[in-house]
Amino acid sequence: MALRRDTVLFVVLFLAAFVGTVLLVAGTDILKAVGLGEPASNASERGAQPGGLPAPHALHAPSAAPGTNASNAAGGNTANANTKLATLHVDVLPDKGQVGLVQASLTPPAGELTDNRNGSFSLRGIPPGRYRLAVWAQGFQPIRGEFLEFAAGEAKELKLDMRAGVTPRGFTLDAETRIPVANARVEFVGHAHVQSDANGAFEVPWALAPEALEDMVVSHPEYDTIALRRHAWGDVNRMQIGLGRGQGAVIGRFTQMGTRALPAEARVRAYMTNTDNSRELRRELIFNTAEEFQIPRMTYGAYALVVDFPGTNLPARTEEVHVGSQQPVQVVFPFSGGIRLEGTLRARAGAPLPTRVELIGEDGRSVLEVTSAAGGVFLMEAAPAGRWRLRVHWGLPWFNTDHFEIGAEEPVQLMEVDCDKQLIVR
Repeated sequence: MALRRDTVLFVVLFLAAFVGTVLLVAGTDILKAVGLGEPASNASERGAQPGGLPAPHALHAPSAAPGTNASNAAGGNTANANTKLATLHVDVLPDKGQVGLVQASLTPPAGELTDNRNGSFSLRGIPPGRYRLAVWAQGFQPIRGEFLEFAAGEAKELKLDMRAGVTPRGFTLDAETRIPVANARVEFVGHAHVQSDANGAFEVPWALAPEALEDMVVSHPEYDTIALRRHAWGDVNRMQIGLGRGQGAVIGRFTQMGTRALPAEARVRAYMTNTDNSRELRRELIFNTAEEFQIPRMTYGAYALVVDFPGTNLPARTEEVHVGSQQPVQVVFPFSGGIRLEGTLRARAGAPLPTRVELIGEDGRSVLEVTSAAGGVFLMEAAPAGRWRLRVHWGLPWFNTDHFEIGAEEPVQLMEVDCDKQLIVR
């Protein structure tokens, strides 16, 4: 009997082990099927490359092009079987030196960036569609605006020329004290602009064309704006820009005249007038029209103060002043409704390009100015009544028209200016 019981017990244990093994295998398959189970070795391989390097970084997660579902764009197993993802491989050809690590992206965002070292890269997993390619690398000018069209499953190869550039960096300083000046705007005209930090330091975060250094404008609300054209820079990584200012000042205010509401804010630009009658912008500030404004530490000289009202269609008003002593110059800008002055500039060669048009008094002082639009049309919303002329900045370098009258009761004044004959068409 004891032998029979042992035999039965052995059979029962064997059957239990067999059933447990079957259930374990089946359970693992079920977990895999629902995405909850995966061998540890596979997961670790996805998160790291040989040698312990991190996996290639995708600058932008793949996104679906029109007509492509999201899972397909992400390269998932549930992708639409009829849509295949494209691949782009690019070799970068520098004009000098060598290109190391390359960064690239597509707009709209798509593809995963891989193999982006030693002057080449690939973008994989790109849904069909049209994209804009951007490429950049340290020490080289970025490439933007390269439009590419990808068909389903296409493997596209390109060669791109990259030009070496300069990366300007330096400091803005007070020209007298050599103390750093924070929040100065350094503009490389037509290329880029940056702002100095609390220590006066500035840096352009990407490489610029060398010719960007030939036309620079540096400004600060409390210093004179300076233009640096074809300046002989030494080390462009250690630029020092001195900002200067004088001992003069302008104090101004706005007065309400008439029923038209005075806008809440005004922009005041101070142009220094040179001996050839050209203007050089020195300051630009925004003021509350309900309060007195002050432009401090101005260099001595003749100025045209041009006031306009951003966000409105009101014309700019001009007041000419001379800063010549340590006593502030007082200036008042009257604001009234005025007359709507509509005009058109005509010339045999066609409508002049957008140009400055001023309303000047018999003493030659400018009170309003606007810029003409396409077709030579110009508009002054609040021209005061009186006897005036127009100064049109067209030709060599401008001309004055004959006199005309604006009546106090006129709602609108219409006129046409013949730029060839330099007179108003009656």
